[in-house]
Amino acid sequence: MRMSLMETEYQDPDRRHLPLDESRLFEITTKAAEHMNIDHDKFLHHLGVEYLKLCLSEYGRSIRMMGSNIVEFLSNLDGLQEQICKSEKFLDQVPPSFRCEYDKNKVTLHFYMERRNLLYFYSGIISGLSEIVFLRDAKVELLRTENSLTTHHIFTIDAAVDSTKIQSQCRICTSQDSLSNNPSDSKIGVSTFCKTFPYHIIFNRKLQITQLGVGLMKTIGKEVLSGEFLFTKYFKVVQPKTDPVTLSALLSRVNFCFTLETKSCYRGSNVLSQVR
Repeated sequence: MRMSLMETEYQDPDRRHLPLDESRLFEITTKAAEHMNIDHDKFLHHLGVEYLKLCLSEYGRSIRMMGSNIVEFLSNLDGLQEQICKSEKFLDQVPPSFRCEYDKNKVTLHFYMERRNLLYFYSGIISGLSEIVFLRDAKVELLRTENSLTTHHIFTIDAAVDSTKIQSQCRICTSQDSLSNNPSDSKIGVSTFCKTFPYHIIFNRKLQITQLGVGLMKTIGKEVLSGEFLFTKYFKVVQPKTDPVTLSALLSRVNFCFTLETKSCYRGSNVLSQVR
């Protein structure tokens, strides 16, 4: 009876984008797990996999364009959700936020969400992404925390690796072993690069500016050359909200489009950029 009411309610096209109440979903899945005599966390995990299949049946092409591997996909997700939430249908919703750290064959996913009762549901979605979309067997594990009020949760994603074979490349992220860190190996000279990309900025791990495009040099070059080289002295990050501005904060939003505003006497000049 309860399930029939839910199906009728959410098959209505005008209600399909409404968020499902967490306590109600938790109650329904608890009853279903008891009826099927399986662990509730496992039930939520399988439900997440089935939910992903449902999304793929309707939005499969768009989902597969989000990245060539699971790290790229999860890193792109916040930027997509930021645009979706501008729609009137989703104005009242607060989607989860993601940040990835990865090493060879292992991803640590920092997951920010208030609905902690549904964490295993999301672990199922992540497993489905790895296995169905990217064709990679992976073990997804939730690292439990003793703080029941935290909104910061951590998943680990481990690739299934054949121990009998030597693995030269990461199976769940993009290998960058072939990329050089030596500027002299670049195929384009600094002068040409600065003219080709007149509004680019390059800074080091301490956020000290090391290179500016010719367009920005005309705007703030004199100040930069005569004073400190600190990025935060000359630019304000307008979008996305980043406070404080640190290297890790910028890297966690690596696939976002950034809007920068120049400070001091050049206040009001906007630059649209993307961290690379």
